[in-house]
Amino acid sequence: MSPVRVFAYVERLDAFVVTDEYSRIAERLGLAEWNPVVWIGRLFALDNDYGEHWLDNWDERAALEDETRRMGIPSERLMILVPGRFEDGEDGPCHPPALRKRFWTDVLKSLELSYETLFEKARERNALAREDLPGEFIEDLEERISEIRSGAGKAASPEFTQTQGRYLAFIHHYSKVHGQPPAEADIQRYMKVTLPAIHQMILTLEKRGFIERTPGQARTIRVLIPPEELPDLT
Repeated sequence: MSPVRVFAYVERLDAFVVTDEYSRIAERLGLAEWNPVVWIGRLFALDNDYGEHWLDNWDERAALEDETRRMGIPSERLMILVPGRFEDGEDGPCHPPALRKRFWTDVLKSLELSYETLFEKARERNALAREDLPGEFIEDLEERISEIRSGAGKAASPEFTQTQGRYLAFIHHYSKVHGQPPAEADIQRYMKVTLPAIHQMILTLEKRGFIERTPGQARTIRVLIPPEELPDLT
């Protein structure tokens, strides 16, 4: 099973959103608290509760609310890096704020977690819930884990049309060669159809769960189908 991408970077806002794929899994496994990445923040912060507040940026979200509305992104989904939250006054900081922010931006852009890590965390949290938070205990957690494993396996045998397969293969090949996903104009030049037709196909691929992307931002398409299941690019 391919790793799960946790964050998508919205360059226009200089902020992150949690991917739909990770959000669905976190909710299903009981990993979501007031946001679905709280537990990850704790691990980043030397495994303590300080990290759970790294991305609670209410004032910064409010400042971007008009822009997020125009882009169709709910402002409460924004995860904004504020350098001051990523420093320790006890024995530091050792780096200036701008570098600190650039570093953590790179880290979150590339963060992927394996399914097994998510399953292990879900089991650990569920065991604690049984003792301390019975209302949050998930009785059928192992069944849910089995369903997620099964669903991830089905993704390896997708039912896409020949045309959809060509689009997926091109997006994958372009991303591998250029180190970034294609813009819709790049796809249009290869497919030789109109831009509205390209956009409609992207929406269809996203709806079918074959790709994911960040709304309102170019070059964020990510193919969710394993490369070995894609057709040859012809």
